[in-house]
Amino acid sequence: MINLTDDNLRRLKEAFNFLSEYSDFTKSGAIYFSLDKSLSLIKESENPELYKEFKNFRAKFGFLALSILPEKNILDLFTNNLRGAFTIPNYNLWENLKKYLIGIPDYDSRDRIKLEIKNILLKNKTKVTKSNLILNQKEVTGTIENWLADYHINVGTGVVDRLAFEQYFINSPNIKELSPDESSRLKSLFQFYERLKLSSKSPQGFEEDVLIDVNGELKLWHEGRLEDFDPAVKKIIDEMEKAGYLKDAEIASTNIRNNKSNIEDLKQMLNKYPAGSLERKVIEEELEKMEGGGGGKKIN
Repeated sequence: MINLTDDNLRRLKEAFNFLSEYSDFTKSGAIYFSLDKSLSLIKESENPELYKEFKNFRAKFGFLALSILPEKNILDLFTNNLRGAFTIPNYNLWENLKKYLIGIPDYDSRDRIKLEIKNILLKNKTKVTKSNLILNQKEVTGTIENWLADYHINVGTGVVDRLAFEQYFINSPNIKELSPDESSRLKSLFQFYERLKLSSKSPQGFEEDVLIDVNGELKLWHEGRLEDFDPAVKKIIDEMEKAGYLKDAEIASTNIRNNKSNIEDLKQMLNKYPAGSLERKVIEEELEKMEGGGGGKKIN
């Protein structure tokens, strides 16, 4: 149990700064669950100010660990603690949720979770801007719920194309009243909201990146767009292919498939290749699968 003390708060700040810099979601998750348990056993009235600080850090560590949390914890963060995501420097809400979604093989389940988060946002009373806005000729607070209502009035409720999206941020009288930081935060939030509208079963909403050979040229299918493959990586692949490494790796892979019944043969084959070589890596991975009973494990 983590006690509410100034010293422990200082340690949390130091841990958060370190783990956020290195995107360490595993340790962040451990601290999140420890804080979650501790806060459930502590009365807020004991020290309201410190309790609030610890609760804020619980949310921040939770969003750092978003990709490995159970669904119920993810939905709780979006419902009750979304402000925590806005306090993490350079935090990309969609990229972290996407890592979680990619670990779910069933696309209908992905769509259900995205719909639930979308509906949470539509009713979310988290204040995302200090500035108020004019909605239906009335001044209202800058909550996510109110900003999304203004967004819908201007661009509709369907999937919004890039041009209409950018025009909203250029032409909206409410947006013009925001500071650059507030406008940027709101833009990131609405980009996230637009991603939630897309089905994982559609070409635009498919979360995984896929390499595609287009007439002998590598292309990357990324979030509904066909993009040029990273030239630096392509150069490495070309050089490896010219040097014969990819061909040798293919031969090694074929040899493995023909020798699956005999692990000792594979171990002998392993000694033929130097450490770090593609061939050795292929054989080591196959041995690991075979000695582990043929089953793989899911990695989030």
